[in-house]
Amino acid sequence: MAKGNMGNLLQHYVALHAACALDAQAGAFEYVDLFAMAPWEGLERATAGFKRAISTLDARPEGDLIAAAFRAAWARRYAKEVLPTAPKRQYPNTSALLLEAPVRLAKMAVCEHEETRRAELLAYLDEHAKEIPHDVFGRWEDVRFANRANALMVMVDAYQVHRKTQATSKKPGYITVDRIRGVLGDLGILRRGDDAAATPAVVTIFSSGELEPDATHRVLEADLEGKWGWHVARVQEPDVSPRAAGKTAWHQGWWCASHESVRAPEDLQQRWEQWRG
Repeated sequence: MAKGNMGNLLQHYVALHAACALDAQAGAFEYVDLFAMAPWEGLERATAGFKRAISTLDARPEGDLIAAAFRAAWARRYAKEVLPTAPKRQYPNTSALLLEAPVRLAKMAVCEHEETRRAELLAYLDEHAKEIPHDVFGRWEDVRFANRANALMVMVDAYQVHRKTQATSKKPGYITVDRIRGVLGDLGILRRGDDAAATPAVVTIFSSGELEPDATHRVLEADLEGKWGWHVARVQEPDVSPRAAGKTAWHQGWWCASHESVRAPEDLQQRWEQWRG
């Protein structure tokens, strides 16, 4: 996803709050990211709303989880340089933000298919996550994930989520609902939603610029919540650069919780809208 639209901030708003909810209930947790990107990337076609929101982060109170994580990440990134104005700063990925958030990471396994970005990510984690065991893989499709019994957060920051297989679904950056379910099965957490005694897990999923957002949501909700007992909460943000003339596109995020204790707040959409202003 191009860095510079409100979908990026929506993604990190949901991910950081979900991570804190998991930490509060389960303590240290393992983190798996299927589409990690580089730790830092320049902004591309930044929208006016994004620039406005980013520019507010420096002045937000210390108790603002998102602003605090961004400020700490930027302080680390520009420690030896003059800090650019907010809209000109590079944008951190989720791993970089989690390292600054008030959460305890027991282990990290992140995937990035592009070789240069992958090398940058490995170097960053080697330097800044030394005490946290971490693995950096290529394409997530090629990884044989070990079954994990601990508390777990899975990040699925795809470019788009498709409700059924189509040509683009096989390209890097795309994923289908079926394949999400398959990954959760490989990780050994798919059935946790039906097991009250199991260690909790959260899965955050993101999709950019969808023209039929409700169709994707219905399939994801019917699959994870309807068949496997997870709680699925959605938050949306209009895409101001529609993918087709005359149609409204949407950025979407899902907070999927295996247990009641780590589920999203009922007013997640309203909280997001209030935060981003």
